[in-house]
Amino acid sequence: VLYGVLNLVLYRFVICPLVCAFICTLVCTFVCTFVCAFVFASGCYQAKAAKLRQAETEPTCRSLAYGPKPLELDLYSSSTKNLSNANLSNVNPSNENQEAAMPGPDLIVCAHGGAWSSGDKADRLYGANLAKALLSPRQDYASINYRLAPRHKYPAQIEDYNKAIDFLLKLDRYKNSKIVLFGHSAGAQIVAAWILSPQAKARLSQARIKAIVLIDPPALEIAKLTEELKAAFGENAGAIKLSLLSKLQNLPQEERAKLPPLTMYLSSDWRGKREQQSRTFFTLWHRNTNRKDKLIKVPENHIGVISALQA
Repeated sequence: VLYGVLNLVLYRFVICPLVCAFICTLVCTFVCTFVCAFVFASGCYQAKAAKLRQAETEPTCRSLAYGPKPLELDLYSSSTKNLSNANLSNVNPSNENQEAAMPGPDLIVCAHGGAWSSGDKADRLYGANLAKALLSPRQDYASINYRLAPRHKYPAQIEDYNKAIDFLLKLDRYKNSKIVLFGHSAGAQIVAAWILSPQAKARLSQARIKAIVLIDPPALEIAKLTEELKAAFGENAGAIKLSLLSKLQNLPQEERAKLPPLTMYLSSDWRGKREQQSRTFFTLWHRNTNRKDKLIKVPENHIGVISALQA
């Protein structure tokens, strides 16, 4: 009897708990291993998916020379294949009329700011961050460098902007494209001066210019010489031939009708004479037309307005 009682106690209070503990340990180990493996695999998949999504949204960039240094530009697109050597080769004259009915992607051509004497196509304001905000499957972005003052006086910058546009529109990808002119600060003045120059007439007649975006354009009319303006324009900066307001005011109506829609942003820093000149320029541009021109006063400062566009 005592032996039976001891076996019963041993079985119930020692062997059974040990077996149960062993089984529970195995089950828990299996479950924990499975759960950890699942979580790890799920995390790896999500990380890989996020990396792929980031790669898809990161713009593809190619740097091209459109003349001797510093005449270079950065060309951005939403897809790597869009900027292949085949797409960026020069148009073959024998095939220039082929696929004429197939429009190319719109192309934004940006002139950076910097008081005509500084700035770069790839800096934080005009490079990849702005490109990422403006790109779409049907819209590419080009940020250009141009010759800088005081070594190269105005209108060297206008000549370079014109040369960049000619270069881009000769590439196969953009042979049937329309362009959007984009400029900030001194770059906005360069864009405005180019659109009113004789070099732009052919593009306007061909209806190749889709729109124009000017952000805080300075020196639309030069009434007083400053050291900054002397460095960029020379001693004759006050000459009437440099007044963009006068050029726009004297533009014949038939030429005014060919001008593209204008969107003008004025920052919180743009006050006094600069704001007055900008508003006058907009009024003259829009006069006697039915274009959907826009004048937008924004709360951001002169630099912040570009950061807001990037967001």
